Amino acid sequence: QTWLVMLYADADDVVIEYPLFLDVNEAEKVGSTDRVKIVVQLDRYEGAFDGDGDWTTTKRFYLTQYDDLEQIKSEQVADLGEVNMADLNILVDFVSWASSTYPADKYVLIISDHGGGWTGIAWDPDPPDPDSEWPDGMEINELDEALQKIQTTTGVQKFELIGLDACLMAQLEVFTALAPY
Repeated sequence: QTWLVMLYADADDVVIEYPLFLDVNEAEKVGSTDRVKIVVQLDRYEGAFDGDGDWTTTKRFYLTQYDDLEQIKSEQVADLGEVNMADLNILVDFVSWASSTYPADKYVLIISDHGGGWTGIAWDPDPPDPDSEWPDGMEINELDEALQKIQTTTGVQKFELIGLDACLMAQLEVFTALAPY
């Protein structure tokens, strides 16, 4: 069987940018194989970690094996500019792109950022919301809507694993929302 591991890393935050950049580099140390493909969408923050060229846009990578934890050397597939990773349609677009470009028998989705339990995940301050003093976040009902859209618009009917690499996400409300997927 073949696997596709999709890492949705919203590092657009002063505190979490470097740790998520490092997470991507740790995945790059493993890299893709004939049976396991690893792709990432990484959004970086302006004004915090300045390594690896200090780019601050959202990029997609197809991860291949590379041992340096200070640089992403894998193939950059796209530079999307600045996108709002809290927008459910951005998540749907990422999974749609990944699953059509690298079809597999089994699918894994890992979303990394700050988490707020039932209030959501993937808080993204850039671009700013002019109607709110708070950064936009993907509420659990929006994550549910994104996963529904993924089911109806891609060949992905079930994920083998949905990982939420964020605080406070191990709650019954979150599990209940994710259970159908």
